[in-house]
Amino acid sequence: MSKIEETGRVTFGQSVKDFFKGYIDFSGRTTRAGFWWMQLLLWIVEAVISLGMILSLINHLSNTSFVEDIFYQSGFETTTSELSTSATSFMVWVAIGIVFFLAMVIPSIAMTVRRFRDAGLSTAGIIIFYMVFIALVLTDCFIDNGAIIHFFVILFVLANFVMKVLPSNCLTAKGNGRVETFLFRC
Repeated sequence: MSKIEETGRVTFGQSVKDFFKGYIDFSGRTTRAGFWWMQLLLWIVEAVISLGMILSLINHLSNTSFVEDIFYQSGFETTTSELSTSATSFMVWVAIGIVFFLAMVIPSIAMTVRRFRDAGLSTAGIIIFYMVFIALVLTDCFIDNGAIIHFFVILFVLANFVMKVLPSNCLTAKGNGRVETFLFRC
């Protein structure tokens, strides 16, 4: 794997190439354009998979001959074959979705880390951000702490989004303070 160092204008093709070239590369940088072009492609593929699942599920649930055959007791053999075909179609779409998710989760995280680094966070800053975020989400899921934890989870989700849209080097350290140089790139 080669280090991804996007700079300047990044085209759609370049962002896809960099995404797969830096499949597990957590170093380097990804520009806003490189990040959002790839996000668009991932969302489109996810929408196609979801649409396939929804259409096959609708086909499965709207099989009127199955309902009629239950009430009229005729044609049971054809009904079960139609039912198994539509269920198989749905399961194929679910399998495609699971494989796609598993194949894209690590490179998506790597691309997000590179995007945060491009915005100006240091490696330590990225790790601390995600450790706090995961701790808040787990606390929110497993312990009922009310509105204050929900507020902080929403705040971190918004911060996550804002860091993805910030221009390159926007968060770099301007001074020499220990905390500043620990959390942000110089």
